[in-house]
Order: sequence, then C-alpha cells, then structure tokens
Amino acid sequence: MKFSRGLASDETRRPPLETAGDAKESRNVAGTAQWVARQWTQLTLAQHLRALRTYRWPVVALTLLGGVGAGAFSLAQTPVYRADIQLLVSPNFPKLDITDLNDGSNYALQRVRSYAEIANSPEVATIVVDKLDLPYEPQQLMQKVSVAATAGTAVLTVEVVDPTPERARDIANAIGAELPGFISRLEEPTGLAPSPTSVTPTPSVGSRRTPSPSATPTPTGTRRTPAAGVTPSPSRAKPTPSRTGTAAGDADGIPSGPQRSPVKVQVVRQASLPSAPDSPNTPLNIGIGLLGGLGVGFVAAAGLSARDRSVRDEEHAAAIANLPLVGVVPDDRRSAPTAGLDEPGLAETFRQIRTNIHLRSAGQRLTSIMVTSAVQGEAKTTTAGNLALALAKAGEDVVLVDCDLRNPSVHDFYQVPNAVGLTDVLRNEASFDSAARKWRPDLPLFVLPAGPVGGQPGEKLIEMDKLAQFMESMRQKGMLLVIDGPPILLDAEAVLLASITDATMITARLRSSRADRLATAASVLRATRANLLGVVAVRSAGNSFRSGNY
Repeated sequence: MKFSRGLASDETRRPPLETAGDAKESRNVAGTAQWVARQWTQLTLAQHLRALRTYRWPVVALTLLGGVGAGAFSLAQTPVYRADIQLLVSPNFPKLDITDLNDGSNYALQRVRSYAEIANSPEVATIVVDKLDLPYEPQQLMQKVSVAATAGTAVLTVEVVDPTPERARDIANAIGAELPGFISRLEEPTGLAPSPTSVTPTPSVGSRRTPSPSATPTPTGTRRTPAAGVTPSPSRAKPTPSRTGTAAGDADGIPSGPQRSPVKVQVVRQASLPSAPDSPNTPLNIGIGLLGGLGVGFVAAAGLSARDRSVRDEEHAAAIANLPLVGVVPDDRRSAPTAGLDEPGLAETFRQIRTNIHLRSAGQRLTSIMVTSAVQGEAKTTTAGNLALALAKAGEDVVLVDCDLRNPSVHDFYQVPNAVGLTDVLRNEASFDSAARKWRPDLPLFVLPAGPVGGQPGEKLIEMDKLAQFMESMRQKGMLLVIDGPPILLDAEAVLLASITDATMITARLRSSRADRLATAASVLRATRANLLGVVAVRSAGNSFRSGNY
C-alpha cells in the first residue's frame, strides 16, 4: 500500500481535542438539555429497567420517603367522621288505585332531584343549630352537610362530616327529623280557601215549596198559598242541599278541611355512630405515597440514565458510533491473553469477532487490523492481544504490533521484554526477526513491542513512511498485522495510522466510556476515510483498568 505524504501535513497532524467541545457544551446549558432530551427518547424498555437496577437504592429511598411523608401528613390531619341518614319520598295522594300510584311514584321521582338541591337550607340549619346548641353558625353547618338523591330512586341521602363522631350522628338525625316538615311546607297547595260551614239558604221569590207531610191535602185543582209573613215551621220544611262542600268534599272534587302536601317524606335509616374516621385514610395515603415515591424514583432513574453520557450498553455503543457491533467481550484484566487457552467462553467470544471480521471484509483478505479507542482506559490492548491470539489459533500468521509509543503496554500484556521493538526496526537498528518474539512455539503468533522511545512526548514518534514500508514488507511475507494503536482523540498519529491500515475497530467500555467521545472518534476516522469494521463493546467490571494499559 502506498502512503501519501499529504496526510502528514501539519493541519492533519493536529490532534482532535474533545476538550474544546466539552468546554463549549459546559457553557451551553441549552445544549445539555437537548442532549438529555435526545437520550431520553432513545431509551428502550430494557434500558429503563436497567436504569432502575442501576439506581435501585435511590429509587428505594424515594419510595420509602413517599410512604413516610404520606403517613406523617395523615397523622398531622384532624380526623373527620361521617354520618349519613336516608329518607324516602313517596306520594301522598288519597286515591290508591294502580294508576294513581304510578302517577304518584313518577311525581316523587321528579321531585326528589329538586329536594336534593334545596334540602340543605338555612332554615333547616338554623333549627338544627338551635336544637343541638351547636358551636357553628348556620352557614358553617351547611358546609358540613351534603344531600344527594340516589339515581333512579326516591331516596335522599343526607351526609354530615364533623370532627366528633357523636355530633356528626346527632346532626344527621336532627336534619332527618326536620327535613320532612320543611319539604311538606314547601309542597302545601296555596290559593284555595277553607270550606265554610253548611247553612240553609233563604228561599227566593217564586221558588217552589215542598208541603209538609202533615198538612191537609189541598183539593184538586186548587193551590194553597201561605199567608203573608208566615214562615213555615222548620220541622216541617225539607232542607235544600248546600252548593258548598262539606268537610269530606263535594261532587266537584275540591278538598276541604286541612290541606296536605302531595308527597310524604319519612326516615328509613337513622344515622349510627361512626366507628372510624372517614378521613384521613392513613393506609390508603401511605399506599399512594409509596406509589408516588416509586414513580418519582423511576422518573429520576430514567433521567439520570438519560443525563449519563457514558455508553450504556452494546446497542447504545453501536448507535452512538453509527457502526455495526463486532462483538462484546468481558473486561479481562489479567496480564496474559486467555482466548482459546483456559476459558472457552472468552475464546468463543473472540472467535465470533474473528468471524465477523471475515464477514465484514467482504471476502477480501485483510493484512492489517488496527484496534483503537477514543481515549485511554478502554481495554484496546486487551482486545488486540486476545484477537491476535484467536486469529493465530485459526492458523493465521499473526504479528501483534504495539504502535502506541506514548504508552506502550503490549509487552506487559504478553510478558515479553521491551528492550528492542518497533522503533528499532523503523530506525533500521534491528531486523524484524531480532525484534519480534514468538509467543509460543506451537502458535504462529509474533509479538513486536514498541521498543525504547526517545525524544519529548510532543514530538513525532512514528515516521509514517517507514511504518508503511514495514507494513508492506510484512504483507509480502503473508503476515497479518494486528496493531494496538494509540487513542484517536489523544494522539494525532492514530488518525494517520488508521489511514494506512486495511481495517480499524474501536473499543468502548460500557458504563465508563463517554458517548460523545466515542461519536467524535468515529467521526474523525470517517473523515480520513478509514475502513471501519465496527465497535467492540467491553463489559466493565466497575474498576479502573490497570495503570499503563488501555
């Protein structure tokens, strides 16, 4: 592969600094809010549940706090007791045939809705206050009383609330005693005068008199006319019926005597002494408080998870980098590679990564693969070392090259000396055969450490032309290079190194690597048109990686 010198210009070699972007975001509160909102919308159900598990203790604390707060609030409230009484409204008509009963029942159902609106009246309240000598004004008592009509029935329910259970019961019963009379007075007919006493009318002139049975018969054809001024004896006169009614009523149907209401109101259930306060309901309030605290804890956990800028899981890592997921590996911190040796599970993981690499290469044979990360501490050296071993186990001639000259760690991982290495080969001070170490006689795996590094840290440590020539010579020998590259955002040479390798993979430590840094590193690599295979997610055990190892 021919390497272009244009890539080594000063502008290209300037390291991308994520700190500038971080400072900008720290000054922009709106940008942080937008980030949180965007991350919130990306949370799946599994991530919500994972957030609950991650922040379980704050969630438990908020839940208990909600329950304790609700219990304290209930204890601070004044108990209120509720007593109720029921009254039945029925027709009060004198006729009792089926038709009249049906009409009366319908009338009562229509009127009972009106009674529910007017029954809690100042008149009744004043009578009850005076009768029971209550410490309330009538308006205050009315606020403690509610009257409701049961739907579809002629039943009125009067409810009274009071801090004293006995007083609540007495008020309800007193209202039940006064309410029938109040409704009867409202329903009494008006405008009809009472019936006068029955009197004998004075006969009018020309009226026919009925003769007395004891009178002497008048001869036929003659008429007896009484003498002027003579009044017939009362005992002999037959009275004429009165045109006004009697006390029982007349033929015209106009009632006489005492007038009455068309409805009758009677108590069907007296109020009893409340055994427990109606409010506060302490068990219910505590339950609501616990549920409320749990809800607040869930929202807080989801918010903290959304605000957390670390890579949450492997799907999140792939989405942030906009790259396929090559594999998920455990965070093995031991100082020797174990893939394919004593841990079959770990070996299978890297065999899957090896298979994914072949699939991603689309049938083309890769001769160089670089493993890098955004910043240090993301297990790129461990991943590169185990990947090289897995490829060697598959029969590939593999050379593991440590190109992270500012912080070399391959020699520690494989426990080989670092006296001679890549820098000596690039300076033509040593050959590859003398600098590389075959790790085991039965495996085609060679380890080429970084070697001694001279000069200041800010100086260029790798001459890319010479490194490209070295890689070409290894390619001609049929060797597959697995390169432990420097971090993308901390070393400008990582970008140049990615441009001369056949493929590049990025590692990200879950719950530790920052998502914005991973996204920036992927964007920088795309700008160099590097062949990105994907992301390797490293499951973190929660401890810091050993010093000196990425």
